[in-house]
Amino acid sequence: MRADATFAGVIFDHVGFGRSVPSGRRAGTHEARLAIFAEATEILAGEYPRPLRIDDVARRVATSPRQLQRVFAEVGGVGFRSYLMRLRMSHAADLLATTAIPISEVARRVGYRDASQFSKAFKRTYGVNPSESRAVRVDLPERTRKMRG
Repeated sequence: MRADATFAGVIFDHVGFGRSVPSGRRAGTHEARLAIFAEATEILAGEYPRPLRIDDVARRVATSPRQLQRVFAEVGGVGFRSYLMRLRMSHAADLLATTAIPISEVARRVGYRDASQFSKAFKRTYGVNPSESRAVRVDLPERTRKMRG
């Protein structure tokens, strides 16, 4: 597995990839949703710095955007956009903690064109802005370390 794909592994651990089928679901349907989720999260893990739309990812995994949204909600416990934002924030936190590259470059590397938009999203996620995180080397939540691998 690629290093970027470890976030998907954490999600599979969290949701119990391979566990029994939820009540009221057919085994084939549940397995199909797990497979769609696995394929979609692999795409996101490999391409998170690029602009990604649910329509495009849905087409690549041969499902509808609405069905992909349902799969993320059911299997991953979060929506498509939330998953993508958490993935980007996890990588951003790693870059801020391990490099001295400018925040605008961190923003660009994780898929944000606008550094101020990135800073707002980072603060919403972690409660501190990127420069504060870097200045004091804030220990971000355990969840973030798991997402990074």
